[in-house]
Amino acid sequence: MSLLLLSSLLLLSNLLAPSTAVEMARCDCWNRECGYCADLSCAVKFDLTNSAEGVTITSEIKRNELKSIILFNSAGNALGMFGFSTAEIHLKGCIACNAPPAVRRAKRSQPDGPISWTVRFDEGEIRLLIAGEEVYSQKLKGECAEHYKDVQYFSFYEAQSCEETFTLAEGMVAGEGINETCGGACPQV
Repeated sequence: MSLLLLSSLLLLSNLLAPSTAVEMARCDCWNRECGYCADLSCAVKFDLTNSAEGVTITSEIKRNELKSIILFNSAGNALGMFGFSTAEIHLKGCIACNAPPAVRRAKRSQPDGPISWTVRFDEGEIRLLIAGEEVYSQKLKGECAEHYKDVQYFSFYEAQSCEETFTLAEGMVAGEGINETCGGACPQV
């Protein structure tokens, strides 16, 4: 079989394969039902430290409002929180800095409405992508690299509205408390 025919068949099979990604509401875990973010039934199981995909969230990005996800290890212990705004980037105990100009440029390119952003750990480096463009990366070293080497769950802290969503991608397993309506608090996405 020719290389052209093989590549055409591969492309066709990729187009016909159903996508396993689903848009879900970004449910806030800071409530009594979720044990104020301690209950893993309100988290998503996902090996973030060994995934090239990361976690993709769609929400409005503002200057004084951190968009945050809580990170847990395989034992279910909270490791810390990653958060960012157009003004700052934080990773609990490791990173606290001004957001680079690329974050503000990405926001200015889409001033109204939500933006898709992705956080991922890639071989010990935390990366932030906005609309598919990498706008920040930082290699974790020493104690920080050790502390965040086993991120197996994540949940959302202070989700601001029902319009905020995340992509439940292949390999992710949502806990019982994560559903399309955030336990009835949001209309179906």
